[in-house]
Amino acid sequence: MKLLIPRRKKDSHVEVISFWKESSLAANIFSWSSGVSTGRVSSSVLKRIFRNRCDNSQRGLKGAAVWCGKIHGAARNDRPLILRLFLRYSLVRTLLSQMYGSMHPDAVGHTSPSFTGDEDGGNEIPENGDLGDVHLVTSGNGLRSRNHSTTEGGEAANSWRLGESVESDVGKLDEDEQCGCGSFRPRVLRKCNNAVCLLIWLSLAAFTQGLLVNGLVNVVVTTIEKRFHLSSSQSGLIVSGYDIASLLTLLPVSYFGGAGRRPRWLAFGMVLVGLGSLLFSLPHFLVGNYLASTNSTNLCVGTAFSTSQPAETCVSPISRFRYIFIFGQLLHGVGAAPLYTLGVSFLDDSVKLKLSSLYVGIYYAFSTLGPAVGYLLGGQLLSLYIDFNEVSKWPLTESSPGWLGAWWLGFLGMGCVAIFLSIPLFLFPPVLPRTREYKAARKSETQGDIAEAVESAQLGFNGSIRDLPKTVKLLLINKTFMCLSIGAAADAFLVMGCAAYAPKIIESQFGYSASNAALIVGAATIPMGAGGTFLGGWLVKRLRLECPGILKFCIVCSAISLTAVFVFLIKCPMTSFAGVNTPYRDSDTLLSDNLRSTCNADCSCPINRYDPVCAKSTNIMFLTPCHAGCSSGTAGDAAMSFYNCSCIGTSFNDTMPVANRRACPTACSSLNYVFITVFAILILFTFLSSIPVVSATLRCVADSQRPFALGFQWIIVRILGSIPGPLSFGAIIDGVCSYFQREPCGAGKGRCLLYDNTKMSNSIFAVAVGGKVIALLFFFLSWWLYKPPTIKTEDMKQNASDNRLVVGNNTSLNPSRETLRID
Repeated sequence: MKLLIPRRKKDSHVEVISFWKESSLAANIFSWSSGVSTGRVSSSVLKRIFRNRCDNSQRGLKGAAVWCGKIHGAARNDRPLILRLFLRYSLVRTLLSQMYGSMHPDAVGHTSPSFTGDEDGGNEIPENGDLGDVHLVTSGNGLRSRNHSTTEGGEAANSWRLGESVESDVGKLDEDEQCGCGSFRPRVLRKCNNAVCLLIWLSLAAFTQGLLVNGLVNVVVTTIEKRFHLSSSQSGLIVSGYDIASLLTLLPVSYFGGAGRRPRWLAFGMVLVGLGSLLFSLPHFLVGNYLASTNSTNLCVGTAFSTSQPAETCVSPISRFRYIFIFGQLLHGVGAAPLYTLGVSFLDDSVKLKLSSLYVGIYYAFSTLGPAVGYLLGGQLLSLYIDFNEVSKWPLTESSPGWLGAWWLGFLGMGCVAIFLSIPLFLFPPVLPRTREYKAARKSETQGDIAEAVESAQLGFNGSIRDLPKTVKLLLINKTFMCLSIGAAADAFLVMGCAAYAPKIIESQFGYSASNAALIVGAATIPMGAGGTFLGGWLVKRLRLECPGILKFCIVCSAISLTAVFVFLIKCPMTSFAGVNTPYRDSDTLLSDNLRSTCNADCSCPINRYDPVCAKSTNIMFLTPCHAGCSSGTAGDAAMSFYNCSCIGTSFNDTMPVANRRACPTACSSLNYVFITVFAILILFTFLSSIPVVSATLRCVADSQRPFALGFQWIIVRILGSIPGPLSFGAIIDGVCSYFQREPCGAGKGRCLLYDNTKMSNSIFAVAVGGKVIALLFFFLSWWLYKPPTIKTEDMKQNASDNRLVVGNNTSLNPSRETLRID
C-alpha cells in the first residue's frame, strides 16, 4: 500500500513507514466515512496513532507490529511541524482496514489503497486538505473483513468505525498464545500472559530448585552420613546423582522439548523436583527416632584394650536407605534439566533483545539466591534437633557430639512448594504474544561461518531425530560456542567443588560447627552470588554490549577472580590430636593406628567411636575420654567434665576437671574475617560473568539451535565441570586427612576426623588456580575466534543500521510487505 502526498519541500527526503503484521488485523484503527474520499482526522486519533505506533509500544493494536522510520531531512525540532500538517490537512480515514488479508492463511490477496496528488509541484497543500482522488484497488479474494466494497471513484460503500471491537473479528490471540489448558482459558489469566509473569514464575521455580539441590543437600550431607552410617564414598554418590541424571537427560530434553510445548516440559520438571525432594525426606520416617547415647561416658574401665566389637553392632541395615537418597537425587536431576535450557530459551524468545540479558540475569540471580538461602535455611534447621519433639528427653545442646539436626524438614516443605509451582508453569502458552515479532526483529549475531553452514544445510529445528547429528556437528564446529562452553565448565569445576566442600573447609580451618559454617557460606553467597548474577545481566543491558563486547567482559571478570583464589592460602594451624599429630605425654611416637599408649593400655577403648575431649591444661584433643585415661566424669551432662585422666595428668584435687567433652578450639579466629571477605570477592566476579556467558551463547548460535545449544552446553559443563569438580575436591580433601574414623568390625575407613590444614590449603589453591587459568584462556579464545555474521542483503543491512524490522519478500515469516511512502 503506497500513499503519495505532496512534498512540503522539493529537496526533502523520503520518509518510509513500514507496516508489518503476522496475522490479519481487523479494521478499527481509522474510521472510513461512507461516500467521502478524503476528510479530516481528529487530533485525538492522530495523537493516538503517533503514540501507539511510532514509539513501538503498540497500545491498543493487537497482533500487529508497526515500525515508523526516521524522518530524514527534518531535524528533531521540525517533527511537530510535520505532525501539525497531518493534523491540519488530515489523512484519509482509512490506512489499515483489511489490507493485509494476504498475510492470513485463508487469504490470497491484499488491498492497496493509493492516494495520488501533485507530486512534482507539491510545495503547497490546499487549504481544504484535499489530497487528490482516492482509489482503492483490491486483488485476491481472501479478505476477511466484514464489509469490503468500493465505488469506482474511490468512495467507500461501507465503513469501519474507530472503536469497533478488534476481538470480534481477527484480533483474538491464537490458541497457542493464550494461557490455560484445553477449554479452560479464563479471562483473568490474560493478565499473566506476558514476559513479566513468566519471569516471576520461572525465577521462583529456579529458586526452589537451587535451594533444594545446591543448598540443602550440600548442607545436610554430613548429618546424613552420621545418621545412616554412610561412608564418604557413599555420600559422594548421593551428591553426584543429581549431575549424572541431569547429564543423561539434558540432550533429549533440550532437543525434543525445544520443538514442543516448553511450559509443559517445565511444569513436569518441577513435579519431578518436588517428588524427588519428598522422597529424599522419606528415610527419616522409615528409620524411626534417633536415639542419642548421652549416658555412654566412654570411660576407662580397667579392662584390656580391644578393637573387637559385639556382633550386633557389626551390621548397619539403615545404610541401605542410601538408595532412596540416590533415587531422589536422580529425580532432582531429571526435573531440573528443562529449567536451564528450555526455561532460558523461552524467556529469551519472549522479550526484546535489549531486555534479554536483564531478564535472564534476574532469572539466574534467583537460581543463585536459592542455594544461598538453602545454606542459611539448612544451618538453621541443623540447629534444631532431628526429632524436635523428643529433645526434652535428652540433655543435649548443639555443641554436643551426639547432636543431629533436623535435616529432613526442609525437603518436606520445599517439595510441596515445587509441586505447587508446576501449576502456573503448566498454564502458560507455548508462545507468548509478540514473540514472533521479537524474533523477527532481531539482528543476527551468529558466528559468521556457522550462519552460512546453517543456511546451506537448510537445517530446520523441528525435533526430528534425523537432524540431531547435523545439529551436534554445527555446534562442535562453532569455535566461539565451544570455547565458551569449556570456559564455563572450568568455572563450574571450581564453583561446584566449593559449593560442596566450602562448609567443610571453613569448619576444619577455623573450627566452626557445621551449622555455623553453613550460615557463613550462605551469608557470603547471597549478596555476592545473587548480586553478581543480576549485575552481570544488567551491565550487558546498560552498556548495550553485543557479542564481542560480552566476550571481553567475561575475560575481565575471569582475570579479576583469578587474583582472588589466593584466599585459599589462608590457613590455621592444626588441632593437636593425641596419637595422631601430637605424641602422648609418656611417648615420643605417633600411634595413629589404634591410639594406644601405656597410659590407656588397660582401658577397653573403642576406636570406631568419636567422642572428643579437650585437655584444659594442654589444649590437646583425645578421641574419647577413654583414650585420655579418664576414670570418672559427670555422667548425663551434655557438657560433662572428666576427672582422673591418666594420659593428661591428675589434678591437685579430685574435684577439679582436667578435660571437657568438646573439640579443642583453634587459635586463629582473626583470619576468618579475611578469608570470608576475599572469598566473597571471588564469588562476586565468578558469578558476574555467568549471565554474559549465557547471553553470548544465545547470540553466537543460530536462532533455531538456541534451546539445543543451551542443553548441549550444559552437557559439556557437567562432563568437564559439575561432575568432576566435587569428586576432585573430595579426593583432595580425603588425601589430606590425618585420621579416619574406623568402621565397626574392620569394615574400612569412615569419615575424616582431622585434616592437615596446610596440605588442604595448598592443594585447593593449586586446583583453583588451574581452573581459573583454563577459564580465562578459553574466554580469550572465544573472543579471538569470533567472526561477526556477514550481512548479504540490503534488507539485512537496513535492519542492522536502523534497528527496526524490514522483512524481505522471500522471508517465510512475512510473505507480504506493504509500505507507506510519503514523498
